[in-house]
Amino acid sequence: MSRAARPDPSEAALDAARARSALLGRPGFLMRRLHQIHTALFLEETDALERIADYGTRLRKGMTAVLQARGIPHSFVGHPSMSGLYFAHEPPRNYRDWKRSDYSFYDAMARVLHDERILCEPDSREPWFVSAAHDDSCLADTMRAFEIAVDETLRTGGAGHRRPA
Repeated sequence: MSRAARPDPSEAALDAARARSALLGRPGFLMRRLHQIHTALFLEETDALERIADYGTRLRKGMTAVLQARGIPHSFVGHPSMSGLYFAHEPPRNYRDWKRSDYSFYDAMARVLHDERILCEPDSREPWFVSAAHDDSCLADTMRAFEIAVDETLRTGGAGHRRPA
């Protein structure tokens, strides 16, 4: 019967020193790993993802109410936490579809939203990002500004506003 060999303590110390040296030599790796651990703990201990999805869903519903009341065709793409808004009956699947959407209306509306102190993505091909910091007062401010922006864009012709086919 053979006995299991015991690890040499000096080799274990050398392995630990190598690992420590590797981490200290790559601070970006260590920071990324700490960020991953922090994020995992945050998500485990909070309802942030659910709150973000709920906020995004309510934002979409509010936008839909404003746009439907004015007869403006629109669609959304993506998860509610990161929605893209398109002025077309169906969300685009490719560049040609996007080109057929009323992106000029979006471009003009985004400028008015910026004037109303709502920071949305100025490029209609990019999504709107929602964070856990957004609350009901943010949603109310956004919806007030969204309605103003849509009406102002309609009033001024929306950079050549055209209804999508």
